[in-house]
Amino acid sequence: MNTRSADSGVAPRDRDEGQGSPSAEPRGRLESIDAFRGLTLLVMLLTPFTGSVDSVAWLRHAEWDGVTIADVIFPTFLVGSGISLALLLRDGFERTIEVRLARRFLLHVAAGLVYNAYGTILFGDDALRVTGVLQTIAVAGALAAVVLYLSGIGRPAHQPRWPVVAAVVVVTLAIYQALGATRSCVAGADPDRCSVWFGLDRAVFPDQQLYQGGVLGFDPEGVAMMLISATLVLTGWGVGRWVWTHRSDPLRCAGALVVAAGVLMMAGGVLDRVADPINKRLFTPSFVVFAAGAAIAVFTVVYIVVDVVPRRTDPPSRRPVVWVLVAFGRNALVVFLAERFILQTSVLVSIGDTTARNRILAAMPGDGAPADLALSVLLASVVGAIVCVLHRRRLYLVL
Repeated sequence: MNTRSADSGVAPRDRDEGQGSPSAEPRGRLESIDAFRGLTLLVMLLTPFTGSVDSVAWLRHAEWDGVTIADVIFPTFLVGSGISLALLLRDGFERTIEVRLARRFLLHVAAGLVYNAYGTILFGDDALRVTGVLQTIAVAGALAAVVLYLSGIGRPAHQPRWPVVAAVVVVTLAIYQALGATRSCVAGADPDRCSVWFGLDRAVFPDQQLYQGGVLGFDPEGVAMMLISATLVLTGWGVGRWVWTHRSDPLRCAGALVVAAGVLMMAGGVLDRVADPINKRLFTPSFVVFAAGAAIAVFTVVYIVVDVVPRRTDPPSRRPVVWVLVAFGRNALVVFLAERFILQTSVLVSIGDTTARNRILAAMPGDGAPADLALSVLLASVVGAIVCVLHRRRLYLVL
């Protein structure tokens, strides 16, 4: 544990941790970034049980083509990671920042393996999956950092140049789209439900390491997905860079973000019709563009509510909802790991003749969807209590 916030986006010399009252913020920090991440995490915690209920379709992943709120949760994390990265790099690639980024990559991969291990090898299943959500975030962030570094070579402190970054994003998505007509499947798989990159994933990982959610034919956390995910991190970097450089005029800043979000969402809709459909499992360019716009739209709302409107009014301590969201956002890794531990334990531990999950579900009010929703709310409440206590004590798990 440490008293620094994970992904805070604040350079070491700007930190004031441990100074003043518990609600005091380090100089240069945008509280909306933590609240944005916290809101995303809170929605994520509502999906484990309700995500399998037909009557709560907005919290279910789309069966194949199409998009729901659940589908944009992970892209929103990636965009948020890019926003934080922009503030971290606002003075360029200093030596301490480079070391911190390298350390963060290694520890995120390690945390991802621990995340995967609980419920697999720790309970007698030796098929440990190497890739996963945390690993994808780590690799995508590292790739984005490399692009940003190379785009600024020759300039003071390697300050990234946004035209180069924008060109990398566009070219990457264009290449992915151009190659998307060819599918790589296994025998018996539906050709329409296979990824062009699946052959690459099978060459790198044995079949038991690949995604098992249906007939083998795609991996939403495979090698190519990590590459495409980096475009969302780079998009987030552009948002964070814009917000930081225009922080003296927040209304103009927010207006531009609204326009950008609208343009990207409409562009995603156009690509859905003229190119590959919006599909989260394959991370089609239409989905990436639409999800980027949706994430920016949500961030803009949070930015206005948290950092613009109350700028000269209520302090954070008088905004309990914002305080709770920030508590979630600053301990994102704790939320990830706590959710995994609770969910896996609930299905692997038995109480009498059934699992702990089923036993708790039976005690929930209502039946069917109401009970599943109540169980998801209970999960969010338990995890929320943990992070709120840690936030009150200013304790954050930092990688």
